[in-house]
Amino acid sequence: MNIRWSDYKQLLDWTAAQSVAGQVAELPKRLAQTLSEVGIDASMWRDLVWDWQKYFGKTSCVGRPESMKADAERNGHRHHRGQAQAAACFG
Repeated sequence: MNIRWSDYKQLLDWTAAQSVAGQVAELPKRLAQTLSEVGIDASMWRDLVWDWQKYFGKTSCVGRPESMKADAERNGHRHHRGQAQAAACFG
């Protein structure tokens, strides 16, 4: 499923605002619904964006675990680093 441009822009704006002075606002319900529609756990969104290396390490592949596995196999590998941790981010 794709995210509408207007929703994506609002999500980017909200996410960028979360970096200011360490304050965290509640994710608006509409944006949480948008994330849910594409399979991302809304409670993980901020952490996923700001601390993505905690989940994905230094890999060049970021996404749902099954997408990461498919990409690794296409490139002759069994998996990408962070594939298991990524499962925590996607509902």
